[in-house]
Amino acid sequence: MLNFRKQPHSKKPAQRKPFTEPLTKDEEALVQKKAHALWKARKDDSKSSPQDDWNDAIEALRNEGQFPGRRIRKIIYWTGFGDKKLWDILQLIIVPAVLAGGAFYFQETAKQRDHQIQETAKQRDQQIADDRARQETLVKYMGEMSDLLTDDLLKAKPNSEKFIIGQAKTVLALRSLDPARQSLIIQFLDASALNQLSEKGLLYEARLDSANFQKTDLRGGVFKNADLSDASLSGADLREASLRGADLRDASLSGADLFYADFRGADLRDADFRGANLHRARLTGAVFLGTNLSYTNLSYTNLSRDNLHRANLSSANLFHADLSRANLSSADLSSAILSSADLSGADLSGANLSSAILTDANLYGADLSSAILTDANLYGADLSGAFFCELNDVHPSSVLSSNILPEQIKTAKNWETAFYTKKFRAQLGLPPSSATGNPCDRQSP
Repeated sequence: MLNFRKQPHSKKPAQRKPFTEPLTKDEEALVQKKAHALWKARKDDSKSSPQDDWNDAIEALRNEGQFPGRRIRKIIYWTGFGDKKLWDILQLIIVPAVLAGGAFYFQETAKQRDHQIQETAKQRDQQIADDRARQETLVKYMGEMSDLLTDDLLKAKPNSEKFIIGQAKTVLALRSLDPARQSLIIQFLDASALNQLSEKGLLYEARLDSANFQKTDLRGGVFKNADLSDASLSGADLREASLRGADLRDASLSGADLFYADFRGADLRDADFRGANLHRARLTGAVFLGTNLSYTNLSYTNLSRDNLHRANLSSANLFHADLSRANLSSADLSSAILSSADLSGADLSGANLSSAILTDANLYGADLSSAILTDANLYGADLSGAFFCELNDVHPSSVLSSNILPEQIKTAKNWETAFYTKKFRAQLGLPPSSATGNPCDRQSP
């Protein structure tokens, strides 16, 4: 009887795939050492060949895990990079990275460009809206002022109801409008004769403090006794404007054109006039305490008897200016142009006149005691009766003999008739003067 029961059979051990990959030098040395050990163990086994020993050594080492880098290399070969050089691999990595980075950059650039376009459009729309609002303000102002003119505004007196209403509307409009429309209002006031209202103008004593008139055309404007303190008038055109008695404390007028402007009696304390054109401006009686007049054009300007004590006039142009009997004590006139200026009777004691140009200036009777005259040009200046004394408690740089040379003095006219200290007279080669006849000798310590 046949037995059809399934006979058990032994499972053959799985055979590992022959090792065919090339070995490194370190791996070859390791296999050779292992194969030699196997050969010694099989000396009596005549069936074993050197190749068998080599293969068995590799297999043994694989089982012992002596080839750890093989798995990594196997993965590398599996990815297709096994036969690639480093540069080939870098190219495969760099090119996609560059493309990805470029795409990201262009995407971000596009976003920024779109944002800028949106912001520009937003700003343009806002500017259009603001400009429309300003135009409406101007039109409304003109209409209301026309009604007031019809209602005899020109006959109104200061502090009257019509005057106050007209001034308030004008001040409000000037504060809210741009330079071009501000200029139109000033022109309107001039054309309508409102500048001559009650001989004082509609803006008489107007409150315009901290107002912004930068680069505005205000030619011929009348701001008598107006409050313009802290106002910004930099670069403004104020030619022939009347600012008589105005309060301009801390105001900025740098670079402004102030040709023939009227500042008589104005308060200019701590105002900034740097680089302004004050040619022929009327400044009699103005207050200059702390005023910055450096680099200004003050040629042909009348500053006679004005108080310019400690004023900053460095590098100012004072050509042909009238500074007779002006108080310029301790003023900074360094590098100033004072050619042909009238400084007769002026107080220049302690003033800084270093590198100043005083050619042909009239210094008759001027007090230059302790003035700094280093490198000053006195050629042709009239020194008749001028005082070159040394005051008590002066800075060493103000000592006459240390900051001016006799040769400088001798380039002037009538230098022999000026008053000097005893020491400097000797340096000039002049004979000693009597103590009673020389004020400098009486002032010496």
